[in-house]
Amino acid sequence: MPTLEGPDFPEAWLGTVFTGPGSNPPWPDEFVIVTAWAPTGQTWSRARNRTAMARLGRELRRRGHVFRPITGQSPDGTHAEPSWLVAAPQAVGVALGLRYGQAGIYWVLGDALHVVRCGRNTRGIRAIGSFRERVRPDHAPQP
Repeated sequence: MPTLEGPDFPEAWLGTVFTGPGSNPPWPDEFVIVTAWAPTGQTWSRARNRTAMARLGRELRRRGHVFRPITGQSPDGTHAEPSWLVAAPQAVGVALGLRYGQAGIYWVLGDALHVVRCGRNTRGIRAIGSFRERVRPDHAPQP
């Protein structure tokens, strides 16, 4: 995820759509979408990204979270980040985001999708619409 500057959220975050196994219902009443993929706009090798995501998955399993894979991507599929959909409250998602160097996460309550800043010095939340309206078929482009 890109570095946040100023009071606004990056436009790319606001237009994100979701695909993959985690995008299929049913969904928990409240969940977060977190990634360990190349934090804060860095560029990592595919192997390093996969290793970071596997580490996050192991942590989620060890802590007893219910989770499944989901991918957040640009509507045109030119950028995608594998993530985990985690049945957990916003505070858990923010803590995970901080631990894995992310500047933000997604939080869903009911069908309301929010982007949440979780940088060490920057906090904020913005409602960005319906989660269900952002879900795309499983066959959408993947990284």
